[in-house]
Order: sequence, then C-alpha cells, then structure tokens
Amino acid sequence: MLCAGYIHQAGASAAAQWPPTIAPRARWCGDSPAVHPTLTLSHLISDFVRRHWRAYAASALMLVGVALLTVWIPRQVGQVIDGLVAGRLAGPAIWREVLLIAAMGGAISCAWAGA
Repeated sequence: MLCAGYIHQAGASAAAQWPPTIAPRARWCGDSPAVHPTLTLSHLISDFVRRHWRAYAASALMLVGVALLTVWIPRQVGQVIDGLVAGRLAGPAIWREVLLIAAMGGAISCAWAGA
C-alpha cells in the first residue's frame, strides 16, 4: 500500500533518534529502495488491472452488448415500419415485434442505470 505524507528515517530506534528525521514518502511502506527502485505509473495501473480483470471483462461485455442493442433497435423499428407499410405484419406479429423492441429498450435502460 502506498503511504501518504512523511516517514521517519529508517535505521535508528525512536528513542535514539530525537528529534526524528523526516523525509517525504516516495516509496512503498515497509519496503527498502532495493525492492521497489522505480514505481512507474504504468506498473501501478497494470497491477491494478490485473487484480480487477473480472470487473473490466464484465464491463467490456456490457459495453459491447449495449452497442449492439443500440444499433439493433432502430434497425428493427425500421423493419417493423416497412412491414406495416407493405402489409406483411398483422395481428400477433405486430405485438411480438413491439414487445421484443420494448424488452431490448428496457435492457439498455437497465444496463445504463447499472441495475
């Protein structure tokens, strides 16, 4: 865990070192400089992503799903309108298409709302 603030210089005990020497914290708590000589931003980010890869994978899948539904719904609405104009859709077929479009719209709403 990266510590914030200031630390006491390592080496001497607290009683032998009065007043304590203080240095800015630039390394991981409890680690010597030899263990973590350089902590780059890319290293910190990649470590975080490795620990939370499942959440990132689920988020990516949800984004792909929402993108597909965002394209599919207007296309389906256009096909329903074309079917109505051409006289191909009647009775139960219209309701099936309308309910399918409404269900997919609800899926997008739930995905964006995080439900």
